[in-house]
Amino acid sequence: WADPNYLNDSVWAETAAQDAWAKMWRTAARLFRNNSIVVGYYLMIEPNSNEHGSDVLNDRLDIWDPEKFERRYGGSAYDWNLLHPKITRAIRRVDADTPILIGGNGYSAIEWLPFVKSNGDSRTVYTVHQYAPFDFTHQDPADAISYPGQLDIDGDGATEPFDHNALGDLFSTLDDFRDERPARVAVTEFGVHRWAPGASRFLADQMDMLERRGFNNMLWEWGVSYNELECTLGSVVRAQMRAHCACVRACVRPRVAWRGVAWRG
Repeated sequence: WADPNYLNDSVWAETAAQDAWAKMWRTAARLFRNNSIVVGYYLMIEPNSNEHGSDVLNDRLDIWDPEKFERRYGGSAYDWNLLHPKITRAIRRVDADTPILIGGNGYSAIEWLPFVKSNGDSRTVYTVHQYAPFDFTHQDPADAISYPGQLDIDGDGATEPFDHNALGDLFSTLDDFRDERPARVAVTEFGVHRWAPGASRFLADQMDMLERRGFNNMLWEWGVSYNELECTLGSVVRAQMRAHCACVRACVRPRVAWRGVAWRG
């Protein structure tokens, strides 16, 4: 979608680039620390050294097993766990209060969350982007993969039940992470292609599970420029959000509401 020459993955290879990233955030924090509409600093959207490496065009890593990546590249320049604490320290030199948001490597997928190390900051929220299972959420219309149904969720070549219980197993990773450390956790993106069979039920089940667990969450809507489709899509999303709000009213009592999203301290 863009000229490949614009790609620059030097932040995963060069100390100078990582220092510059931290300096950039220190400057931003100094500028926005007293801005009342800034709710947090999201240090990097979907870190991806596991795929890109230091040069996605010529020397990509393409490692999707977090344990394998940790064994091979932990402690190297590719290790996000070395960079995000450096950025945190740079921010805290000028802003002690604004929350910091950190997602894991692997595009912040749930399975990478257990490998995110603490930055030692009490005002940090650890985040995930939830698009699993990808074969369902990002399917083409002709794929016709249904929820509930059967799907090879774990990539072992065999299908298994893809249903409410399977989602519960997926979200247990969030439960375990929160139980093992005193940390706030949020799902800052989740969604599904609108044509996926059972998409509305899939979203409703996720919303219900996240709200019952007390995880802050944000539905991702990818807008379109075709007006007729935008109107149709907008009506679908509004209907889903009405159902979501009904679930929130029935299941939880939000302490603070910010633009319709429940945020808890």
